Amino acid sequence: MRLQVTFVKLNVYTVSIYGPQSLFSYIRSSPLWKSFTSAEFAKKPEQDMMTNPYISDLVRNASTLVVHIRPTRVTDGAHIRNGILRFLTKKLAVEDAKGTVTDTQKHEIDSAFDELRAVLPSSRKIGKDDVLSFTLVPDGLKVEGVGVSGHVKNRWVAERFFESYLEGAISPSLKANVAATLETALRK
Repeated sequence: MRLQVTFVKLNVYTVSIYGPQSLFSYIRSSPLWKSFTSAEFAKKPEQDMMTNPYISDLVRNASTLVVHIRPTRVTDGAHIRNGILRFLTKKLAVEDAKGTVTDTQKHEIDSAFDELRAVLPSSRKIGKDDVLSFTLVPDGLKVEGVGVSGHVKNRWVAERFFESYLEGAISPSLKANVAATLETALRK
């Protein structure tokens, strides 16, 4: 699944999401996905930013997922990182208000935010068409690209990162594309 992400009618980057074949096998056999429709998946999240149950299930049961980000112009680590951190900070505030994260977890998440800042520093230039890969791994999020390599060791941060793309928080058109792809895959 690949789409252009546009802000103020300017293409800023292309984003692609990849999942393993085993994930499609899982969703085909899962009771939750039996009545799946792209319209259900495409529903906007509630005001409290709770995640759509399909998206939650997809992210939590994936052995791996990969997001590739390819800027259409030269940018820097801060530009990409700050967009990610804005969403993650909002999610953390919502979960904190609901009491679903402990003080220990919040401290671990804050440390993971620092790890993400270190992996994508403001001084790191990311060239036009350079690919940044974000990979969901069992203990967190691996980030790799030209001159960029790091590992954010926090599963909460990794899962919410993928939810941000799948929920359409970063690109509503990507969410619609993912929904259509999943619906097609489930009908096979």
